Amino acid sequence: MKKFLLKLLYLAAITFGMVVLGFLCLVFAAPQYKYSYNASLIDKIDFLKKSPSPKIILCGNSNLAFGINSKLMENEFGMPVVNLGLHGGLGNAFHEEAAKLNIQAGDILIVCHSWYSDDDKISDPLLAWTTLENNFSLYKILRRKDFFDMAKSFPKYTAKIMLLWITKKGNGIPSDCYTRTGFNKNGDLIYPREYDKNLFDNSVHSSVPLINDVCAKRLNRLSEYCAQKNATLLVAGFPIMQRSCEVLNRSEYENFQTNLAEKLDCLIISDFTDYIYDESLFYNTSLHLTNEEAEIRTRQLINDLKKYFGSVQEN
Repeated sequence: MKKFLLKLLYLAAITFGMVVLGFLCLVFAAPQYKYSYNASLIDKIDFLKKSPSPKIILCGNSNLAFGINSKLMENEFGMPVVNLGLHGGLGNAFHEEAAKLNIQAGDILIVCHSWYSDDDKISDPLLAWTTLENNFSLYKILRRKDFFDMAKSFPKYTAKIMLLWITKKGNGIPSDCYTRTGFNKNGDLIYPREYDKNLFDNSVHSSVPLINDVCAKRLNRLSEYCAQKNATLLVAGFPIMQRSCEVLNRSEYENFQTNLAEKLDCLIISDFTDYIYDESLFYNTSLHLTNEEAEIRTRQLINDLKKYFGSVQEN
């Protein structure tokens, strides 16, 4: 019994020491990724909190960061537009929780996910650490159910930032599109983007999204949360790439939209097939649009919102 207690105390001491060491790393070594693409979340949330209501909040992955011209929407509707689109590796739930940091009466939250079959987890906890770093106010994005996965990846994160800190190689400004400096105040990536076949990442490809109850029920809870705040949750389309060498079955996307609408309590304001674009209008993946196409996609979203506002006024 005595040996067991000693082992328990030893384990507790090691755990406590690791927690203290990790905290010191956050305080003294972090941040080491403050100019990374994901660090743009700091500015996005700052703009979200400062923007008066009513406002439009766009929630989703990088299809929004690389695919929206918020100024066009602001000019059309006369209200602030906050583009929270970031990174698919963080997961749908992460983006939704980020939006909840400032939803007020009159706000419109538009979800533009490119998949609806997630497992309600942070897909890449290490990526989440390099996103949040020592910005403690952003930790509100994390739910209790995220803590275990985040804790498991914390040693890897601290090892990475310690190495960058010691070698003085951290906080470099990337020269490509994946940089915090490439965003405007609304959260749009404004880095110059044109179609380049040599840049294209074929590992990311368009496919008809799956739907599961986990994601649908979470979105319904989000819709209820918005309603309690006197705000509105809407779902809109995402970019779908049409390759010249492929025959894209539009009816499959129509069926997907029908099935999604049956599972959700909120409105889908888009016809998803309106967001099918030729591959020449994409930048480096099947979710990232060129600057020109981002404007076209934005105008489509504006039309969808106009129809929604019109239907609300009629009722």
